[in-house]
Amino acid sequence: MGSVVTNGEATATVKLTGAHTNYGKTIELLKTALPKSHMDEVIGKILKWLSLIIGSMLVVAMIVSVHKGIPLLSILPLMVILFMNAIPVALSVMFSVSNAIGARQLLKEGVLVTRMNAPNDAANMDILCVDKTGTLTVNKLTVNTVFPAPGFTDKEVLFYGFQASQQANRDAIDQAFTEAAGKLPAGQKPFTQQSFTPFTTQNRHTEAVILSGDETYTVYRGSLAVIFRLTGTDVTTHPEWNKIATDTAATGNRTIAVARSQAGETPRLVGIVALQDPPRPESGQPINDLRKLGVKVLMLTGDALPIAKETAEETGIGNTILKASELGDDTTMATQLETANGVAEVYPEDKYKIVKALQAKGHIVGMTGDGVNDAPALQQAEVGIAVNNAVDVAKQSASIILTQDGLQGIVSPVRIGAGNAGADSYLDSE
Repeated sequence: MGSVVTNGEATATVKLTGAHTNYGKTIELLKTALPKSHMDEVIGKILKWLSLIIGSMLVVAMIVSVHKGIPLLSILPLMVILFMNAIPVALSVMFSVSNAIGARQLLKEGVLVTRMNAPNDAANMDILCVDKTGTLTVNKLTVNTVFPAPGFTDKEVLFYGFQASQQANRDAIDQAFTEAAGKLPAGQKPFTQQSFTPFTTQNRHTEAVILSGDETYTVYRGSLAVIFRLTGTDVTTHPEWNKIATDTAATGNRTIAVARSQAGETPRLVGIVALQDPPRPESGQPINDLRKLGVKVLMLTGDALPIAKETAEETGIGNTILKASELGDDTTMATQLETANGVAEVYPEDKYKIVKALQAKGHIVGMTGDGVNDAPALQQAEVGIAVNNAVDVAKQSASIILTQDGLQGIVSPVRIGAGNAGADSYLDSE
């Protein structure tokens, strides 16, 4: 449940069901996640202080009445009036009208409010947890660097990688090579893809038989270790290529190797292509605006630490990135997060725990997300923000839904919730 089979056949054995599965755990978290409202806390504090003040006044009135010999029944009207004044009936209405006006303003800017108190909570938010993929980045792999093997050119590496792809699969890597091939200069020989073997967990690479003119050959595309195994060697025996792959991965890129073979010959390495999911060009400005408005941006991602660090630095979030495995228990986690700029290698349940830990420390937390697994954290956060491409469950759990890509739409609720004039003048003064 929760998985999609795209091709092939299988015989499966059910080992876990219900709440014991990962999918079931997400649903259980969604049931236990209790959305908090800063406005409710404010109203509660006002009522508490009003009750204390009115109670003190009643005690004083009773003492004075007893001292002067006035019957308590004679001050009953005063007690009733004081009790009635202690219940600010119009307070909730005032907040609701104010938030409704803010929601209407946000609608004009492409931001949908599903929880009426969201603008008020957004104005008081001090930490925003953002997902990396699709929010800070474009969620699309593109070719960054090409490393051709001796005897081959950059164009040949990309073209052979394109021949080992199939656009109909809608695979991110296939799309990256297809787009890169479309940018190559004219002059490539026309070809026919006679057969195509997609990537599976067994073969770990794609493979295609190509007919170009009167020449037939096979192209391969996969990880460097897998491609070297196809060539009959091990990647450890080629330290120069291993270093390229390691250095490229350390800068947040994904390395894909390409190979080619004639009929009956051993495959030969053509080169390595470094793919990246680049940051959105506009990501830096919203992060800077949020920081000026007093909101700390904390990046949460399931990607490896090197990729997370690279993205955080490029978008201006910072370079202090922790691994999820380095986080302590609930009592120390919030302290670690207060000094960090992001967390890498997080699982969906980690996001939920992070939100709860920050709330326990007194922070008002915002959270962005797009998938089913993000729903518990979105519902638990005071400001749950479903991004543009979020699934229905995430949108139903969130208090704010963005209709445009990127972070820019997140600034509007903070600015409008705090008051347009005050926030704009504050930004201009900075």
